[in-house]
Amino acid sequence: MSDHVFREYDIRGVAERDLSDDFAERLGRGLAEMLAPEGRAPTLVVARDCRLSGERLENALVRGLVAGGAQVVRVGVGPTPLMYFGVHHLNADGGIMVTGSHNPAEDNGFKIMKGKASFFGTQLVALRARTKQPFGEVAGGSARDQDISDAYVEALTSRVELGPHRFPFVIDAGNGGAGPL
Repeated sequence: MSDHVFREYDIRGVAERDLSDDFAERLGRGLAEMLAPEGRAPTLVVARDCRLSGERLENALVRGLVAGGAQVVRVGVGPTPLMYFGVHHLNADGGIMVTGSHNPAEDNGFKIMKGKASFFGTQLVALRARTKQPFGEVAGGSARDQDISDAYVEALTSRVELGPHRFPFVIDAGNGGAGPL
């Protein structure tokens, strides 16, 4: 297990060196347990950015989440705020964004929410320890795709009023994941 990828606020590493499928799957198993509300399986939103390693890592993560009993809602490719929005919009128990953020293209990682808050610090320390332990059998997990892009764009654009003045402006699609939105 790659301990050095666990940072204070997220998990980051070189995708093909530090973030194996086994690592991502074990991460999903640990998160399915740690993000579960008392007495029931968690509903978790998963999204990813457009990095080439993202689909591989998302698939392995989701396998682990489902094996851990989670109800996974995959919302697709987009910026990190899409995952945050998905957690609130779908009233989920948490979410995981597969993203390398501002890091070089060969990097990738995971940003995590528990409930409507960030998952960081001592929670990541506990997750690191949990991924090294054996996992028991859990049934009932599932995964489905749900397109929330129209709701996300509507939520953003409904807050913008340009007024009567006409002026040029530029929209920056960031790392490319926001482009299709």
